[in-house]
Amino acid sequence: MHFSFIPDFSHQKPFPKLLLLMIIIMICMLFSSLFAMGTAVLIWGERVLQVSDPSIIKDSPSLIAAYKYMQMINHAGTFLLSGFIYLFIADKPRLKSLTSSKLPPQSQLWMVLLLIIISTPWISKVYEWNRTFSLSYWPSIEQWLERTAQQSEDMVNVFLHRASFIGALANVLIIAVLPALGEELIFRGILQPLLNQWWKNIHLSIMISALLFSMMHLDFFGFLPRLGLGIMFGYLYYFSANLWLPILAHFLNNFLALVVSFLSEKHITEIPYHEFGSVDNLWVNLFSFIFTLFIFAWFYKIRMKTLPSKK
Repeated sequence: MHFSFIPDFSHQKPFPKLLLLMIIIMICMLFSSLFAMGTAVLIWGERVLQVSDPSIIKDSPSLIAAYKYMQMINHAGTFLLSGFIYLFIADKPRLKSLTSSKLPPQSQLWMVLLLIIISTPWISKVYEWNRTFSLSYWPSIEQWLERTAQQSEDMVNVFLHRASFIGALANVLIIAVLPALGEELIFRGILQPLLNQWWKNIHLSIMISALLFSMMHLDFFGFLPRLGLGIMFGYLYYFSANLWLPILAHFLNNFLALVVSFLSEKHITEIPYHEFGSVDNLWVNLFSFIFTLFIFAWFYKIRMKTLPSKK
């Protein structure tokens, strides 16, 4: 079906396309935020806009449901909606490729699971190190970043608090499924190849995409581990040419953190989610990093086999 009234930006150069992507994301973020708040008020009443204190929200099942609903709408609109709008008006071949891509072979899926497990110790150690960073020269900025990180953690705890079965499924959707689908679509499925088309350097494109991915979370004290994860997701996409692999890796990473947070909130374990997998043993962390590299060497070998041979 051809829509003649829809503008076509497919012939634009990479930089204008990048600006277009940013504009679409901002518009979709504003639209989804207003839509989420408006419909939440219609369903749960004006109280959802008057109460923002997590300590009050956690004692009200209706407010928890409202905030979960708004979180889902915001994330789906900001990332999934904006991503598909951009692809539809600026890169239909990639839209067709992404929507028609099949699941990778089982061996690659299992290797991604192994990757998330194997990389956990060194990622956790980097997170532990990152939390010691200080912005002593900019105390007001540091305090704002601390408040932002704490508010995010408090809201996750609110979502986990006395969650029913339906509530637990909603948590998986909010914390694991939607971020894996939406963020990988934007940062690996669109931004990474767009930057590569512009700079003709896939490694720089992976690094910058991962940098923006980590910055987007507004968590200075978790910046480095997210940067490391973003780089891993980027190379998974580059080596496999299949977005399902970084989506799976992203989902497993977030789902694992969700499970540990749930166990901690229920006092089944005393280990906070950000300390899960952290080991104070140099050799364990070193082997964790080395085996992570071995897994990527395996994916690199798979890629080299799929490239056409030069005669």
